[in-house]
Amino acid sequence: MKHLTHHERQMIERELGANTSLRQIALLLGKHPSTISREIKARRILSPHKPYGRTKNACLHRHGCTISKLCDACDHPDIRFCCFCHDCNEQCPDFVEERCPRLEQSPYVCNGCATRRTCTLRVWVYRATPADKQYREQLCGIRSGYCLTGEEFIRIDRLVGPRLRQGQSIPFIVRDIGDELPCGISTIYRLVSDGEIEGVRNIDLPRKVRFKQRKTKRSFKIDPKARIGRSMEDYRRFITSGDHGPLVEMDTIEGKKGGAVLLSLRWPLIGLHLLFWREANTARSVQTIFDELYHRLGRDRFVRLFGVIVTDNGSEFSNPFALEVAPDGTRRTHLFYCNPGSPQEKPSVERGHAEVRRVLPKGMSLDGLTPEQVRLVQDHLNSYGTKKLNGASPYATFSQIFDDSYAHDLGWTIIEPARITLTPKLLK
Repeated sequence: MKHLTHHERQMIERELGANTSLRQIALLLGKHPSTISREIKARRILSPHKPYGRTKNACLHRHGCTISKLCDACDHPDIRFCCFCHDCNEQCPDFVEERCPRLEQSPYVCNGCATRRTCTLRVWVYRATPADKQYREQLCGIRSGYCLTGEEFIRIDRLVGPRLRQGQSIPFIVRDIGDELPCGISTIYRLVSDGEIEGVRNIDLPRKVRFKQRKTKRSFKIDPKARIGRSMEDYRRFITSGDHGPLVEMDTIEGKKGGAVLLSLRWPLIGLHLLFWREANTARSVQTIFDELYHRLGRDRFVRLFGVIVTDNGSEFSNPFALEVAPDGTRRTHLFYCNPGSPQEKPSVERGHAEVRRVLPKGMSLDGLTPEQVRLVQDHLNSYGTKKLNGASPYATFSQIFDDSYAHDLGWTIIEPARITLTPKLLK
């Protein structure tokens, strides 16, 4: 790949902190050393650091300076010499900046310097995220604008402007005099939108204001590398081997955007639905729930219950390794991702959400819910008999397959049929 990626810039930052030479960094990335040096010199930034226990002073004469009272109204009466004041470099007429030789030669930054914390000189550092942001902005800036000269702007305004003010459409004008114009139809639309044609706006065009802006295609939230070995094709090959536990479908139930959410786990064969409240929709919160379940159930029972997990491409499931591997380093489950935009590949949990929405309507804020209320909703849903189970409830069916220790450790309570409530009144 010709351009450096954000991941490669993170590697540069990490290796600079370890005092790795630019030639070695270039070998790690498969780039030329001059590419790395140009990247560092072009995108390094001035650090706003304050030296520990010292006054920030980059003057060449600071060690033997005896100048005092540069400021008429000095607010530091206890400072004997001005070189101990943080305003010295800005106020002193004899200031000469001392530059660290590390900045004039490789590696051109102070990332791996051992004295950086106490250094009073200017400190330049390389940071991957600001560097990548600057690169993206520069790349977009180069590709924006118009590839037209001043004379061509004037020609377009002279030929197109009067006819647009007469009420003619841009396609009609281009069909009539397109050979005389130095640009295409899309450029003329952009010129009108940017106000470059005198006396013409979007609202003056016959149909322009009726068109909705085209929606941009949503990018996948999961890193493509995380899907390697975890796609639906890999899942189908895995289940044909027969060496796996029960299937679990996983998803997220949202309330109001940006607020609390529920982690939804459903076993399709018996319709068992587990809900867990999360303060925010993050990958860390999902990992915390899995680690807690693993701690409660123990390895053997967790592996027996969570054989295979199928989920979507949400950002909260972007760390598959943390879900598949227990804190002790052993594998506890197998995670697979649906194809993007394919909720039909996990139909059971999607149908289960319709049941949850009977109690927690769509758009309802989940911020005020407590874990006890969420467990109450879960108990009422799982105590409700279904036609698929010949009138039995998911809790009752589960107890016929697994021992009672699961329900005890997970805090389940079976609700009597007459008391089951599947409306918002349950939480009131």
